[in-house]
Parts: sequence; structure tokens; C-alpha cells
Amino acid sequence: MIVRILNVSLSIALFWMGVADPVRAMDANQLELYMIAHQAREGDSSAQLLYGLACQEGRYGLKPDYKRAEKWLQRSAAAKNPYAEMMQGTCYAKGQGVPQDPAQAVKWWRDAALDGNVQAEYLLGKAYKDGFGLKKDPEQAMHWLSLASDHGSRDAQALIARMYHEGYEAAQDHDLARGWLGRAAANDDHEIVDPMSVINTLLKYTTMVYQQSANVLIDKAKRGDPTTQYELGLRYETGAWAVKKNEKLAFYWLNRAAHNGNRLAMRALQHAYKFGKLGLKKDPLQVRYWAGRLHKHAPSKSSRTVKTFLDR
Repeated sequence: MIVRILNVSLSIALFWMGVADPVRAMDANQLELYMIAHQAREGDSSAQLLYGLACQEGRYGLKPDYKRAEKWLQRSAAAKNPYAEMMQGTCYAKGQGVPQDPAQAVKWWRDAALDGNVQAEYLLGKAYKDGFGLKKDPEQAMHWLSLASDHGSRDAQALIARMYHEGYEAAQDHDLARGWLGRAAANDDHEIVDPMSVINTLLKYTTMVYQQSANVLIDKAKRGDPTTQYELGLRYETGAWAVKKNEKLAFYWLNRAAHNGNRLAMRALQHAYKFGKLGLKKDPLQVRYWAGRLHKHAPSKSSRTVKTFLDR
């Protein structure tokens, strides 16, 4: 009798939580969900976070429900749960369960970052870079991205690398560059950056970028220098350093650099075809093609050799 009453109560609870078929859902996972929901209603911020994520992602047989998810994430965030604060910001950024509001997104990311959430540090830095929900501020962007990078965020390390190549003044600190290059080498992570190519760029950067006009770069690029072709492609992609933004020319020079063996250009084209950048349509075949070229042109030296070079 007691077991039957428990089953009925559990069925009602599962129905309340949004489980499509309570009868079939009587398993260990649903019992776990029941306990999470119970603790969430009792005010446990960690349980509120877990239940919010379950509602958002459709875990435990729940139907995805952004509004229900946001309600529980908000409760957890209000209790200063750093991950919930970060997720709350992301809900506002994407308009999931709440009206899209970049300023609110930044507010919650800042709270989460100040409470130590690494992903929030990265998202806040990216917001400062892109001017999402606040005024663009490259120095603040580098502040938060550097914190995230120091705490192990590969997304932050990749964005710092991109900012360096796009010519952001705040990203031109060579000591900083040595730092994230060292981390990339230690992680053996060629998905972030090709360390050897970037080292070469670091060594050439001052004379190639700061002391050369666009016309000089174009002349060198036309003569077939792949590093210059890559740098010129970035100039046209971003409209930096005395050239007008031009996606067609950006693709042209990145494509030439890639075909001449520049791995950073290969990576840029792979990214462009994957996400439909540079005026290109998304093309999975081209994504696979450039992934194959990257693999074929992988550096022969080990990441340990790169790290030793950086430590000299």
C-alpha cells in the first residue's frame, strides 16, 4: 500500500515537472529528478541550477522548456551560484525564456566573473571586444580574457590570438603573447593556434605591420609571401591598418596564403566555411577539405620543442 501511494505521488510529481509519460519514466533517472526537484523547491541553489539545466536541455525525459528553466536558473543565480549567474546571462543574451537583453546578459556575466566563473570571464571579455551590451573597450576585453586564459579557458586563448592578429593595441604585449603561446604549447592544442607560425609572426610583426604601408604589404603578397598574404587577408577582413574592409579581398588573400601553406590561413578558411563568414555560404565539404589540409601540414616539431623555444 505504501509503495503504491509512493508511486502515485511520484507520478503526480513527474507530471508536474513536465515528464511526457510518467508511467514509463519510473526508473533511477526519474527518481533522481524527483529528488533534485524536491531539493530545488526547498531552496537549494545547486539543485535549482541542476533542475533549471534539466528543463533547458530536456534531461531526464523532460520536454525542453526555456521559461521554466529560466525561472529556476534565476533562483539559483539570485543565491550567488556562479554557474547559474553565467547561465542567466546567456539566457538574456540568446533570449531564452526571457526577452533578449544584452545589458542584462553583461550584468549577470559580470556577477559570475566576479564570483570566479571562468566561462563568464571569457564571455564578459568578448562582450567588451564586440560591444555587446556595453561600449567597446579593448583594454577591458583583454583584462577579462587574460583572466579567463590564466584560468585555463581555451576560448579566451583563441580570442586573444585573434585580437593579436587583428592588430588590437591592447593585445600587442609580447610578454602576454609568450604566456598564451606557452599555454597552447603545453596543451598541445593546435586547434587554438599554430605556435610555430605565430612565433614567426611575432618575430616579424614589428617590421611587417607597424613599419610597412598597405601598398608595401600588397607588393610582398603579390610576390608570394604566405605570411604577408595572411596578414593582408586579416587587414581586409577587419578594415584595420589603412585598408577598407573588403570580404572578397580578405577571402582572396587568405585563400592564396592557405594554398601557399600558411596554417593560420587554412584555419581561417575552415572557420569561414563552417560559420558562413567572409560572404561565403556554409560548406561542410570545404570544412573537411581544409581540416584535411591542416592535418597534412601539421608541424613536424613537437609542442615540447615549441615550449622550450619560448622559455629561452
